[in-house]
Amino acid sequence: MKISNPAEHPVSLGGVASGKIPFVTVIINDEEMLQKAKEVEITFEDGAIIKERISGKGTIVLYENKLNNEPMSYRKLIIYGKDMTKLYEK
Repeated sequence: MKISNPAEHPVSLGGVASGKIPFVTVIINDEEMLQKAKEVEITFEDGAIIKERISGKGTIVLYENKLNNEPMSYRKLIIYGKDMTKLYEK
């Protein structure tokens, strides 16, 4: 198992873009960011925006692709702090 350097990779992303329910996994590696993080916002390719609260070291963001079974990856990710300021954006 490889451990990421939080300075180089403060946030690890994964997930699956295909199927009826694509998802994105968000893991916060940076302890300072983790202490401040409250919510993650994912914008998918079709423009849908899904928000989830951060629990533990991160969260899984599910998106039900109701239109078809085409792959649906994310376009944008934002992590907000407890005061709703942007802590991270990719």
